[in-house]
Amino acid sequence: MISKFKTSHLIILGLLLYFSVLLINDGFMALDEYWVGITRYIPAQSSTLMNLVGTDDVKSPLQLLPMHVVAQVALKAGIVSPYWQYRAVIFVLGTINILMLIWIFLELSQFLKLDKSESNFLFLMLFLYFAAPFSLTRPMFESIAAPWLAWAGVKALKYDHNSKISDLLWGVLFGSVAFVLRQQLGFCALIFMLLPILKKNWKHLLYAGALGLIFFVLSGIPDYYIRGQFHFSLLNLTLYNYAHGSEYGDRTIFFYPILILIVAFIPFFIKKYPREFVLDYLKKYRSLLIVLGL
Repeated sequence: MISKFKTSHLIILGLLLYFSVLLINDGFMALDEYWVGITRYIPAQSSTLMNLVGTDDVKSPLQLLPMHVVAQVALKAGIVSPYWQYRAVIFVLGTINILMLIWIFLELSQFLKLDKSESNFLFLMLFLYFAAPFSLTRPMFESIAAPWLAWAGVKALKYDHNSKISDLLWGVLFGSVAFVLRQQLGFCALIFMLLPILKKNWKHLLYAGALGLIFFVLSGIPDYYIRGQFHFSLLNLTLYNYAHGSEYGDRTIFFYPILILIVAFIPFFIKKYPREFVLDYLKKYRSLLIVLGL
């Protein structure tokens, strides 16, 4: 059925859906998005780089920089209402998010050599997943980091198959950006250390490690100038999670991996597959599955 549609037509429909959400929905998802997010860069008239984070924040100033920049540009363009400055932030960052994701999914589709039916199904999963139109158009740290993590995942998949150093280094860059925007995603960037180890390519491991270290050092400098300590926010986040993590729930560490397995994978196993399907799948997509595990 879906093979009857042109992929370009589905992309246009997806864009219309996402842009309608951008235009209609002006809400935010969580209280912390408001108190340690919106109030730091809105109103733009009173926001400065030095007040983006407080002395005891676990947020990095770099996390709030995209929102701050858009709000300041909106002010320079003559938008003085805080409400419309916030709407500008939603629209600009939401548009960047969805355009990046479409680009990434096109790259993935081309690399995997998907036929029209498979490619269409891939884009329908992006556009019609129930939470995506809302969550991916919010100026939250998780949302603006999502395309960069997706891009890092695609580069990891490509490197695992073709061993090109360019894919590895681009992946390190994209993974580092995701880390800057959402520090916990730094764990996912470990895939670019694990893959060279699995391939026993020590030269590539050295290159990836060196580039990752450079980005790690650079991302810690703003904290030093604003709060007087290198990677202050990362240290504070680690200590905060250690001291207060149990307050967010005391479920077993296996709860979310099992939940992801049930929600994301089990529905596809309603169909019968050849015996070798699972092993082939695990081998082909091991890089993405490792990222998911991390």
